[in-house]
Amino acid sequence: MTTDYTWKQNAWTGNYTLYRSNQPVGYLKKRNFFSAMMEAFTGSMTYTIGPAKWWLQQPLIIDQQGNKIGYIRYNIGGNRATVNLHGKAYRWQYSNGLNTRWEIKNADGTAIGSSTGTPDEGALLAAGLYIHSRLRHRTTAIVILVLYVPMLLRFFMNR
Repeated sequence: MTTDYTWKQNAWTGNYTLYRSNQPVGYLKKRNFFSAMMEAFTGSMTYTIGPAKWWLQQPLIIDQQGNKIGYIRYNIGGNRATVNLHGKAYRWQYSNGLNTRWEIKNADGTAIGSSTGTPDEGALLAAGLYIHSRLRHRTTAIVILVLYVPMLLRFFMNR
């Protein structure tokens, strides 16, 4: 049996609140406006997730003591990612066509959040929210490019 979590995004700040059974259990928020680093809190743990350097594509997962406990690797050209945490690989992917639900599975294909639980569940949930946030930003940027760049080019070419 899997545990369903829900989240809400604040439209002004882009921060997320994570809920389980309609009770807040965590959050994901940007460190500052210009940073790709995000701070996550789930359960009793705080994590920092994001690229160590702006040119790195693999965001790091850092625990509250400052230890690198994992990283995220995005699959090229898809809406999937691999979360490597404490040497174990987990697969993150959207579970519906609208990209409003996602799931994390271990190497056996078992969904994380099951009744057996996992000690890394908080870090995995934080990583999952981070991945969802970054993919939404990427999709928004692509839509803006596809819609507005041709209009701007047409405007400036006809002057």
